[in-house]
Amino acid sequence: MFQNACKSMIHSIFPIIVSSRTNQGKINCSIGAGVMVNKDGWFVTAGHILKGIIELSESVKNYDPNLGKRNRKRITNFSPVFGDVKFNHLSLASVHEELDLGIGKIEGYHAPVKMNPAFFRNDEIEQGELLCRMGYPFVDGISSPTWSKDTGFYFANLFPVPMFVNDALVSRFFKLDSGLWIETSSPGLQGQSGGPLVDEGGKVCGIQVNTCHYPLNFKEKNEFLNVGRAVHVKSILDFLDRNDITYEAGSR
Repeated sequence: MFQNACKSMIHSIFPIIVSSRTNQGKINCSIGAGVMVNKDGWFVTAGHILKGIIELSESVKNYDPNLGKRNRKRITNFSPVFGDVKFNHLSLASVHEELDLGIGKIEGYHAPVKMNPAFFRNDEIEQGELLCRMGYPFVDGISSPTWSKDTGFYFANLFPVPMFVNDALVSRFFKLDSGLWIETSSPGLQGQSGGPLVDEGGKVCGIQVNTCHYPLNFKEKNEFLNVGRAVHVKSILDFLDRNDITYEAGSR
C-alpha cells in the first residue's frame, strides 16, 4: 500500500545524528529525522531535536577550562550530522515550543542528486485514515561512535542509515492553543522523532514529535496504550508561512 510512498520519501527524509562528549570523555549520541522542505536547505523536524542542538552548541561555546571542579560533566565537543556527511552546519533555526515543531536551514547545502523536497498535503486528513510513519529507530552502531581530536566523531559502517516504517491509523485530533496534533493508534519509536507521517501518495500529513502513554484503567496495573503524536500538516504549513519558507503542497 505504501510502497511507492516509501520509494519517493527516501529521497526527502534524512537522519539527524547528534553526538556530544563531556570533559570526562563520556560520549552520548541520539538519532532522529528531518524532512527536506526546499532546495535552499530548509528542513522541518521535531522541535526538541533542534532545541537540543542549540543548547549543546551554547554549552560548547561557554565551556571554560579554568573552572576546575565546576566543569564536571560539561560538554566540550558536539557535532550534528544532517544525513549525508557532506552537509554543513545549521545556520538558522526556529522552534515552536507548544507544537514541538522545528525548522532549520543547513549552511552551504547542496542537494544530492537524488534528494527531492517533500510534497505536503493541503486537504483534509480524516479520522480512520491509514498513514505511514518513517524514521530511523533500531540503528546498529548509533550508540558507540569514537572520537579523536583529529577526526572528531566517527561511526563505523553507519551510512547509509536504513529507514524504518510502521503503520499509523489516525485515531483522533488533539487540539492545542496554537495548532493540532494527530494521534495515531501506534507509537512513534525512538529515532522517528522529526520523521513524517505520509499518505499512500507520499504526501506529508504530519511530523512525529512524541508518544503518549494512556493508562487503560483495567484491574491489572501498568497497562497502557501507546499512541504516536504528530504535528498536523496544517500547523506545519502555517509555521512555514509565518517564516516565509517556500514549499510544495497539493491535495490527494
